[in-house]
Parts: sequence; C-alpha cells; structure tokens
Amino acid sequence: MIRGNITLFGAFLVMGLFFSGRLLAHPFYVSVTEVHADTQKNTLTVSCRMFTDDLENALKQVFNRPFDLLNASSDKEINSLLDAYIQQRFSIGVAGVLQKLQFVGFEHEEEATWCYLESVNFSGLGSVTVTNTLLYDFIPDQVNIIHFYAMGSRQSSRLVNPEKSVGFQF
Repeated sequence: MIRGNITLFGAFLVMGLFFSGRLLAHPFYVSVTEVHADTQKNTLTVSCRMFTDDLENALKQVFNRPFDLLNASSDKEINSLLDAYIQQRFSIGVAGVLQKLQFVGFEHEEEATWCYLESVNFSGLGSVTVTNTLLYDFIPDQVNIIHFYAMGSRQSSRLVNPEKSVGFQF
C-alpha cells in the first residue's frame, strides 16, 4: 500500500539528498522509520532516522533544556529522555494489541540520528497500526515516512502533520 506515489518518491529523493550530505540546510522536515517484523523469531525491530538538529530542538522543547546528541551517545540520561520522547509519540498495534517497544539506543550518521527500538514478544501479523507523531511538537510541516517489512514484502506510507496513524495489512 503506497499512498501518494509521486509525493512519496519526491520525499525519498529529498531524504537521499539531505542525508547524503549534499545540501547544507534542510527546508524539508522528513523522518524515515523502518519496522521489520520477524514472525519466526517473534521480534519486531524499529529504526527511526531523524535530522539531529530537529530531534535536539524537539527534545529541548519537551524537556525544557538544551541537548547535544553528537556528544552524548553513552549518556544514560539522554537514552532515558530519548526513550520517553519516542514512547510518547510512536507505537505499533498488531491485531489490536499494542506492542511493548524497548529503547535499544541511538547513533549518528552525518546530519541524522538513528534511534532503535525492539519488541521481543511480538506475536504474529494481521492488521497493523503504526502511530508516529515524532517531531510534530514543533514542526508543523513534518512528514514521517514509514516502511513496514514483513513476510518478504514491504508496505510504505507517509504521515503529514497532523496525521497520526497508518494501517497496514499482512
């Protein structure tokens, strides 16, 4: 299920340009989230890629203090605050059951920060609902692209602020 093929292609193109470091500023606000469902291992892994400066600004607004993610990769407090921020704005429901996601950590890649979560008690597929309002706190034009991988296929969609949820069927 791909909604807005042309717009989605344009967003991928913009993301590629920005995350490859070819442009100095980013007038577009886009994040990419990849969800991988492994029914054999009963795991669900989540990778969220966001512009570091946008994530720092969102954390600053929510927690009322400055953040420097580039110099804090091993800070337990930063991990805890990132976990709290993401848990309040991102969730996955499978067949009506909310999945418990555990924050694993984060790392940097050029202008982006990757945040990782996983669920080790994932129990099958069916109707999947992904809710993603990451960075909506202060970016009215935020676009969150979601790729859901399961059973050898990928379904993709995008959420444009204020859209909160998207459904997939496996």
